[in-house]
Amino acid sequence: MNIYIRLLVIIFLTTTISGRAFCLESSKFDQLLLSAVKESNADNKAKDLEAVGDLIKSMSEDRKKSITLKQIDDLAYFLKDQNDVVRMYAAIALGRIGGPAERAIPALELALKNRAPSPSIVDPDLGSDSAIHAAIIRIRGSK
Repeated sequence: MNIYIRLLVIIFLTTTISGRAFCLESSKFDQLLLSAVKESNADNKAKDLEAVGDLIKSMSEDRKKSITLKQIDDLAYFLKDQNDVVRMYAAIALGRIGGPAERAIPALELALKNRAPSPSIVDPDLGSDSAIHAAIIRIRGSK
């Protein structure tokens, strides 16, 4: 019986630790999105979205599947922003989610269609348009 108790304790601790990591990731994700929504400065908003993309990049594929529909919709919201860098980081984050972000494809396509005529500050080939195209390809390819 002693071995069963040890096994249960190990399972409990493993589950608790994994659950905490999940909660901390999700909480950070939501904090960054909320910060970006509240932010009026485009550079700071872009930095928040870049951090969201970095957080997503560090997630396992299984964890990406648990990103909520609201979080995906919140990211897609930034595709309407007037700032090209903000749109670019939103698209990168959605692309990093992959297949679970399929519901964002109409918003990505609309962002391409209704894009604001602002040139990329980095390079003409490295703006939101190329990030949006790449996100669509990645999302469709990982379903």
